[in-house]
Amino acid sequence: MLHFTDHAKDRMREREISKKEVQGCLENYQVSYPNDDDDIMNYVYTYPDGRRIRVVVNEKRPDHKIVISVMD
Repeated sequence: MLHFTDHAKDRMREREISKKEVQGCLENYQVSYPNDDDDIMNYVYTYPDGRRIRVVVNEKRPDHKIVISVMD
C-alpha cells in the first residue's frame, strides 16, 4: 500500500499525475537509482507518448512505501 505525503499530493495535482500513474511507474519503471540517502529511491517511467514521471520513494519503512515526491 502506498502512502502519499501532502507534498506529493500537491505535486500530483499540479502536474496532473494520478495515483494510477504513480502505481504504474512503480510497477513498470525503466530506470531506478538511489539518492545520496540509501533509504530514498527514484523510479522513472516514460510513457509511449513521451511523458516521463519520476517517483521518489522513502523505502525506510518495511511495511509501507511512502511517496515523498512526484515529478514529470
